[in-house]
Amino acid sequence: MNSAPDFKAILKLCLPELALAAFLGFLAVASNVGLIGTATWLIATAALHPPFGDLFLATVAVRFFGVARAIFRYAERYLAHDATFRWLARLRSWFYARLEPLAPAVLHPFSSAGLLSTLVNDVQALENLYLRVLAPGWIALGMALSLFAFLFCFAPLLAWLFLFFALLLGAVLPIFFHLLTRRRSAEESWARNGLTTTLVEVAEGLREALVFDLVARMERKVAAWRRKLNRARYRRGGLEIWAEVVSDLFSRLALVSLLVVAVVLVQRGALPGVALAVLPLMVLTALEAWGPLLLVPRHYRESREATARILEVISAPSPSPSASSCRPDDIYLRLENLRFRYLPEGPWVLDGVEFDLPPGRKVALVGPSGAGKSTLLNLLLRLWDYQEGHIYLGGCELRSLPPEEVQRWFAVVPQQVYFFNATVRENLALARPGIELAEIERLARELGIHRHLLSLPQGFETPIGDRGFMLSGGERQRLAILRALLKNAPILLLDEPTAGLDPVSARDLFYRLLEKAEGRTLLLITHRPLALELMDEIVVLDRGRVVDRGKHCELLPRCSIYRHLWERHGLA
Repeated sequence: MNSAPDFKAILKLCLPELALAAFLGFLAVASNVGLIGTATWLIATAALHPPFGDLFLATVAVRFFGVARAIFRYAERYLAHDATFRWLARLRSWFYARLEPLAPAVLHPFSSAGLLSTLVNDVQALENLYLRVLAPGWIALGMALSLFAFLFCFAPLLAWLFLFFALLLGAVLPIFFHLLTRRRSAEESWARNGLTTTLVEVAEGLREALVFDLVARMERKVAAWRRKLNRARYRRGGLEIWAEVVSDLFSRLALVSLLVVAVVLVQRGALPGVALAVLPLMVLTALEAWGPLLLVPRHYRESREATARILEVISAPSPSPSASSCRPDDIYLRLENLRFRYLPEGPWVLDGVEFDLPPGRKVALVGPSGAGKSTLLNLLLRLWDYQEGHIYLGGCELRSLPPEEVQRWFAVVPQQVYFFNATVRENLALARPGIELAEIERLARELGIHRHLLSLPQGFETPIGDRGFMLSGGERQRLAILRALLKNAPILLLDEPTAGLDPVSARDLFYRLLEKAEGRTLLLITHRPLALELMDEIVVLDRGRVVDRGKHCELLPRCSIYRHLWERHGLA
C-alpha cells in the first residue's frame, strides 16, 4: 500500500483555509507596521504645527490600521486554529483507517507503546507544520517583499539594507542555531519517546509489577527517563534563549544601521526629515515578524521526522484482496494443502493441512499446545495470510475476499478475549449494534449464565474495566460465548471456549452452546477433550500437520496423541 500520496492528499485538505489564514496573518502584521508608521508620521508632523487639514488623513489612517490589526489578527487566529484542528482530526482518522487493516500481521514488529506514541505524539507534532513552520515563513516572506518595495520607493539604499538584515534574521541565524541545537532536539525526542513507551509498559504491566514487587524498579525507570527528558529540554532551551538574545541584538543593530543611513540621506536632502523617525520604526516593527523564524528549522525537522514515523508504520503492504468478483454462494469451508509460517525463513507452523467443513457440520481441531490450532483460526479470519495452499469459502479463495467481508461470516470466541472499558451490555452489543436488552437476557437464560450476570453489582450495566479486569476468567469466557452467539454468524469459531471454567460448569455451558448452535457450522479448537464425542469429526494436529481424523470412538483406540490428551485429563 502506497500511503505517501494519500498523506499528501490529507495535507491538502485544509490548504485553502490555511492559505487564507496566512494571508490574514500577513494583513495583521502589515496593519501593525502601517499603524506604527502613520502614528509616527502624525506625531512627528504635528510637532511642526502644520494646518489641521494636513493631519486629517493620517488621523483616519491611524484609526483604520488600529481596528484592522485587531480584526485581521482575530480572524487569522480563529481560522488557523480551526483549520488546524480539523486537519488533525482528519489526519487521525486517516491514520487509524490505514492502521486497522495492518493488525496483527504487519504490526507485530511494533510495540503497542510505539504505536500509541505515533498515534498521539507524532500526529500532534504535525500541528506545528502550519502554525510554526508554514505560516511564519509565508508571513515573513510577504512582509519582506512588501516593505522592500515600499522602502525602495523612498531610498533604495535603505531597502537593500533592510533586505540584508531580513535575510540575516530570517535565514542565516535560524539555520545556524538549528545546527547548534539539532543534537539537543534529537536527545529530547528520544527521551520523550522513551518516557512514553515506559509509561505505557508500566500501565499495561502494573498487575505483574505488583505481584513480583517491581513497582519501585518501574518508578526508578520512569524517573530516569523523566530526568533525561528534563535535561535535554534544559539544554535545548538554554541554546534557544541565546538565539533569541542574538536575534534581538541584530534587530537593534538593524535599527541603528537604518538610522545612520537615514540621517545621512536626510542631510543630503534625499529624504524628508519626518522619514528619519518613520522608516526605521516601521522596519523595527516589521522585523518582529521574524522572531518565530528562529524555531522554524526545529519544528520543520520534528514534523518531517513525525511524518517519516507515521509513514513507516502504515506504508507496509497490508493483506489485500486480489482483483476478483467472486462472492461466496454458501458457507462450505475447505482447506487444501495449507502452509503458513510467520517469518520468511522460519519453520512452517502449518504444513499441508487439509479438511472440509460443510454447512451445519461440527468439527473439532485438537492437539497439543503449539500444534498450530490458534494460528489456523487467525488465517480463517484473514488476520494473517497463508503463503501456500488454499482456503475456500463458498467456492471463493479466501485471499480474494476483503477481510471485512470474510469476518462477517464468522463469530469468534478467541483464546485471549478482549473487552472494552464499558458496561456488560455495551460489550455484548458490539456483536449486534442496536440489540435490545431483552434479547440479550433471553439468550443469557438459555445459556444458563443469566444468573451469573445478574449477580454482578449492577447487572448488565456493570462496568467491567479495561480488558474486563473486574471479571473472573470464567465470567469473561461466558460473556465471550454469549457475544459470539449474539452475532448470528453462520460459522462459529471457538478457541478454548471454556477456559477458566471448572469441568462441571464447562461441560454444562458447552452442551448449552451446542444446543444454541444447532444448524450453524462449528469449528472447535481445543486441547481439552470436552464433549468431543458429540463432534461430527475430530482432526488431530501435531507440529502443524494433520496426523489423524475421525470420530471419537475411532480415534481413541488408534491415535496415540488423541488418546494421550484424553488420558491426561483423567477421562480414559
